[in-house]
Amino acid sequence: MVKYKTLKIVVLGSRGSGVSNLILKFVFNTFIPPGYAPEVEDSFIKIIKLDEEQHTDNPLNHENPHLNNPPHGNPPHDDVLYRLDIFDASRIPPRTPLRESVLCSADGFLLVYSVTDEDSFTSVRDFWKEIVSLCPGFGEEDEGEREQDEREQEGIACMEEKEKRKGVTVRKEREEEEEMAQEDEINEEREAKNKTNSQMPLCLVGCKCDDVESRLVTRQQGELLGEELGRGCFAEVSAKSGVNVEEVFRELVRRIVRRRQTIREIRKRSKVRCCLS
Repeated sequence: MVKYKTLKIVVLGSRGSGVSNLILKFVFNTFIPPGYAPEVEDSFIKIIKLDEEQHTDNPLNHENPHLNNPPHGNPPHDDVLYRLDIFDASRIPPRTPLRESVLCSADGFLLVYSVTDEDSFTSVRDFWKEIVSLCPGFGEEDEGEREQDEREQEGIACMEEKEKRKGVTVRKEREEEEEMAQEDEINEEREAKNKTNSQMPLCLVGCKCDDVESRLVTRQQGELLGEELGRGCFAEVSAKSGVNVEEVFRELVRRIVRRRQTIREIRKRSKVRCCLS
């Protein structure tokens, strides 16, 4: 039986920015021409695999170096199949419980604008602010709290087990020292977790880069905003020709996988310190 790792990707953009075509091109290799507006779903599923060739020989090395500048760590190398649950949040009305739930449960975001529409470029900041205001820690706050509680319980159980094995009663001074050491460790873990939360995988995407004559937003403007919001993950794409569509989704997945690896390492270090203390 094939097993998948599920990742939730949320795509946000203003009306007419190209969100629907971006998703349809990636999932179905389909493009909807201007003036034709069929019913489009707001959620999609695609299965992908990150293999060695795809993340070591990226075809964007020369065209778009920003997609090859990972924030931290080595690129993921595995043969796992990833199920991408892709949500077009721009089709969900703002200030609704459904939209809040979709945003706050995301593993990563694509913020989309059209290079032919300055208003859509300006709206990207509004979407960013919406995510920050609705989802402290970008959907990881509850998980962070659960992890902290688990670490505290593990620390207590670990101390009790050692006391039982040694058959001694821990003196009050020793308890205070261990409590202080444990508190320092928890604070260290929290700081590392908060740092990871602030690095929620996000890519800025400028659609319709093939429409040279109608361009109003320069590539440099996109790069600067991508550096600010997406930590260097920026790409100009064309859903019509397919340029960079596949690559930007795959780069977002790589960043999500790296982030999960970082979180696992934080948990592992916490358990090792507990058992050695």
